[in-house]
Amino acid sequence: MTAGIRRPLSLLVVEPSPWRELFDLTDNPRVVITVTPLARLLSAAAELRPDLVLLPGLPHARREQRRLRLRGTRSVRPGDLPEAAGDPVAALAVLAARPGAGLSSGPPVSVVATVLDERHGVDDLVAKVAEQLGADDELVVVDGGSSDGTFERLQELASTRSWLRAVSAPGTNISAGRNVGIANARNSVIATTDAGCVPGSDWLESLRLPFAEADPPGLVAGVPKVAARNALERAQAHACYPDPDELVHPGAFVRAYTSVLGLGFDPRVPFARSISFTKEAWELAGGFPERLGWVEDGVFGRSVAEHLPCVATQHALVTWHQRGSLSQTFAMYRNYGIGAAQSGDATLAGRDVARVVAYLAAAGVLVIGRSRATIPLLAAGLGYMSLPAARAFRHRAGPATIALIPLAMATKDWGKVSGLIAARRDRWQP
Repeated sequence: MTAGIRRPLSLLVVEPSPWRELFDLTDNPRVVITVTPLARLLSAAAELRPDLVLLPGLPHARREQRRLRLRGTRSVRPGDLPEAAGDPVAALAVLAARPGAGLSSGPPVSVVATVLDERHGVDDLVAKVAEQLGADDELVVVDGGSSDGTFERLQELASTRSWLRAVSAPGTNISAGRNVGIANARNSVIATTDAGCVPGSDWLESLRLPFAEADPPGLVAGVPKVAARNALERAQAHACYPDPDELVHPGAFVRAYTSVLGLGFDPRVPFARSISFTKEAWELAGGFPERLGWVEDGVFGRSVAEHLPCVATQHALVTWHQRGSLSQTFAMYRNYGIGAAQSGDATLAGRDVARVVAYLAAAGVLVIGRSRATIPLLAAGLGYMSLPAARAFRHRAGPATIALIPLAMATKDWGKVSGLIAARRDRWQP
């Protein structure tokens, strides 16, 4: 069986099954089917680890669905498929976070990246992307006005590579640079990434193949894989970013935590280091918001989602390194807080407002010194840190990493709160 995105969708069908009446799975080359009786469901799911379990529509199947959810196994019942799904296999692939799974080819893609003073990083960017380009693909690199010879190096590389295009756009921010690159791209499907990112082996194929479906999405979002070199960076990776494993096997605890407190992955709020979309989606969204210096990818994704479906893929992994110090991490999240406030998007800024309220309430309780509120406050704090701590345990990160999780979360939260306050202050000043 082939690896990665081209591997067929693995389905565990539970008998008695109504799925055969809905559509014929047996002759579809995009799926591999294993059949099990309901009595052996849990053991079969644990042994096979399928992409999806197809449950019968019986009332007691809901109980089995809850038990599977607790174990982090994705399952669907007949009513879970969208009514408008033209191709049920394509709809199942989206539910499994494997859109385009089992397809063999897709449309040509233009990869767009922006750089600024990356003289020593553009060679690596070009080399990493070149490994995954097809015959009709291209890489468009937009330079925002580098003063270290970056654009000259790009021109030198492009002179011997027909698939590489160097575009100069002095004075542009990341959003404007991406818009320039997309406008210059010759293909109708666009993928974006940044210098310093290391794409996984299936990265571009995973961003390409969903657009080969009969009813393609507007945007496909890959999952970040944040590299860590020490205990503090491991703590920040668990406390500040989505976990790729949880996209594939989200248990009930993960679902509950991320639905309330965030830290989950939502393709409508993607990372531009690993996304693909159509030019139609880009035009409907009005392009990347050039007024924003930060969180522009989240605003863009939410704009696309107003018009077209946005889906996640587990295969388009991209690895990048974090900021080198706590002060740099704080500054990064402060910028994110400013960007979220400036975006005017209530959803993006809502959790930052909630952070302000929560921290002020906690500080008020401590100042007043109400002993009866201490235990609930402590419980709330432990609950807030529970998912990052569980991730650290699962990845065997060690006691030092777990001990640093409160510091990592406080750096992120206070950075965003500081940015929110700074943005509001600037608005109030004449």
